[in-house]
Amino acid sequence: MPWLAKEKRRLSGATGSVALRADAAQSALCAYLSLIALAGLAINAIWHVKWADPIAALAVLPLIVWEGREAMRGNPSGISPDGKWVVSFRPSSPGKIILYPTGTGEPRYFDIGPIVDAGIFGSWTRYGSRFAFTGSEAGKPPRAYLVDLASGKARAVTPEGTSDTMIMPDGHFVLARNAQGFALYPVDGGSPQPVPGIAAHEYPVQWDASGANLYVWNRSFPAHVSLLEIRSGQRKQWLETIPPDPAGLLYAMLFITPDGKSYAYRYRRVLSTLYMSDGLR
Repeated sequence: MPWLAKEKRRLSGATGSVALRADAAQSALCAYLSLIALAGLAINAIWHVKWADPIAALAVLPLIVWEGREAMRGNPSGISPDGKWVVSFRPSSPGKIILYPTGTGEPRYFDIGPIVDAGIFGSWTRYGSRFAFTGSEAGKPPRAYLVDLASGKARAVTPEGTSDTMIMPDGHFVLARNAQGFALYPVDGGSPQPVPGIAAHEYPVQWDASGANLYVWNRSFPAHVSLLEIRSGQRKQWLETIPPDPAGLLYAMLFITPDGKSYAYRYRRVLSTLYMSDGLR
């Protein structure tokens, strides 16, 4: 049974079958349960320890938790423009990008080779044919990678030392931060084009519906969001907002729809209480 579970797990990684991966976990748990039950019965039979069997049953709980975690691990990174897929990075060897359907259907697996770390968020082209994200290989600086959903291939599209990746809606350029600021990198090769108007402390949030303008956030609260014309660097104030109670605010994340009609933010804060005592000696 352990050998069978190992082979099922290996084949599930090669074929991308979620059903086979779950079946491998079930086979492994069957083996654990059999061994633990046998050990409990043996101890009871030999030494007449009546509580050995239930104690042995409790020992399988950590193994069940571990197997469940292995079956479900992955870091969700965004949803496709049509709302049909959730993309997730799964640390493994080789690394994988997984598209989970929001409805019925099987996940799709994409081999991303030696990439061992990927950013929390990625970005899509307008029609969902390509997906870009910031990632890194072991011991190397981050860079932008592009996944082509038609071919299933992933490749680097910016040099090492770039981050805050965001692909343009038409899929021809990737916006990324480098040591000098931000630049547009052609995905098919060529010299990067510097992008004026984005300060070092600012963060690109979303392209607008036209793909020519970029929502830029100052990464703090009160949140100041500007709409930047990517080629000229001209900008206009688009939004200023702050949580109803900003006390204890630590950090936040802002989200904007391409049409600019909706936005959302989440934040974390820590509150404490100050106590004062009088008359101490």
